[in-house]
Amino acid sequence: MFEWESDNFACEKLKKTKGLMRFFERVQYKEDKSNAHFDMVDAMIKENEKNGQDGSVAMMASQFERFYYKAGKFYRWLYESQYGSSPSPAERIENAKRIAEQQEKIVHQESEALEQMSGSIASYHRV
Repeated sequence: MFEWESDNFACEKLKKTKGLMRFFERVQYKEDKSNAHFDMVDAMIKENEKNGQDGSVAMMASQFERFYYKAGKFYRWLYESQYGSSPSPAERIENAKRIAEQQEKIVHQESEALEQMSGSIASYHRV
């Protein structure tokens, strides 16, 4: 899928692994926050109605906001049904972590190889 290819390109070629992980952590945080926000607003409106306050304007604003939120989710579903499902932010974070670990291993192996080469070059010059 395109998402995996773009993530791999950003991590391996552009070395933007940390930025990519921060971005998808932020996306996941916003998704969780939106769901919690709707629950909190609904509870506030119900509490206000129990106290005898008119919550029709607040309810309308909440429903309007929820409509746009659901429309965005519907658009995402429509896109995924046409082009295949996109990986979740959590999956993309895990992929970026895996690539970062691979890059660390490569850097570590290269530094060890350089140390061995520099040691053998130094011993060659002593002879």
